[in-house]
Amino acid sequence: MRQPLPPLERALKKAYLRLLPVLMICYVIAYVDRNNVAIAKLTMSKDLPAFDNAVIGFGAGIFFLDIFC
Repeated sequence: MRQPLPPLERALKKAYLRLLPVLMICYVIAYVDRNNVAIAKLTMSKDLPAFDNAVIGFGAGIFFLDIFC
């Protein structure tokens, strides 16, 4: 028979089991969002000539900051 876990380890395990699925969903959404920007760049540069690499890079940078803030 196994010994019961100390309260701190039980709390950490419970927190990990609740947070990790949410964090994985957030990661997948951020990944899809970044790919969306890359695909949109291909068509926007043809349709909107004012959207040069600097503007698209700035928009991608905002998504990058969103991940870490």
